[in-house]
Amino acid sequence: MSVGAKVPIRDSIATRILLVVLGLYLLIALAVALCQVWIDYEYQRSSIMHDLVGIERAFEEGLAVNLWVLEPEALQASVEGMLAIPTVLGVTIENPEGMTIAVGGTITSNAMTGNAGIHVNLSGLSEVEAAVHAEEIFNYEMFEHHFPISYDFEGESMPLGEATLYSSSFIIFQRMKVQWFMMAVTVAVTFITFFLALLWAFNKYLRRPLRNLT
Repeated sequence: MSVGAKVPIRDSIATRILLVVLGLYLLIALAVALCQVWIDYEYQRSSIMHDLVGIERAFEEGLAVNLWVLEPEALQASVEGMLAIPTVLGVTIENPEGMTIAVGGTITSNAMTGNAGIHVNLSGLSEVEAAVHAEEIFNYEMFEHHFPISYDFEGESMPLGEATLYSSSFIIFQRMKVQWFMMAVTVAVTFITFFLALLWAFNKYLRRPLRNLT
């Protein structure tokens, strides 16, 4: 083809059809992938909240006994036991007056120092958690589960305080990052495969009809 010559109409039509079909396929594939990511995230989030409820049921009786007999060491041991569960990043326990009497984990209360809110404590973390800088943890969505602690004394329920379990979407991303990476690879591979198959189909079945049409 000489310099400045126009592209044949049939080639222009074929290119446009090919681009439109590929664009629609890519749009649909990305929409499906994003929906799957959202569904996976919501499922994992619901699973974490369910786990926190299960942790409450497993530890509430022991916490009540430790608070009733005022055993600080046993109470702190219960906190450490909850922190051993990967879902839990932090624990705080408050008495009925709202004073924090036990803390532990990544997300801990600042109430005992007189500062409002929560801060990050990186001591005693796993290798995965320790690799995350303190400020970065706050970039993830935080989950909190509160439950009252009470002791049944002579048929009467005695309120002893409240426990709060902290978790984070950081755990979700740690759980799902391999799956999401494989999903991205799958979308890319299927797109390339679809492109090659579509190009072959155009050359075999549509090029001659387009030539006759033009």
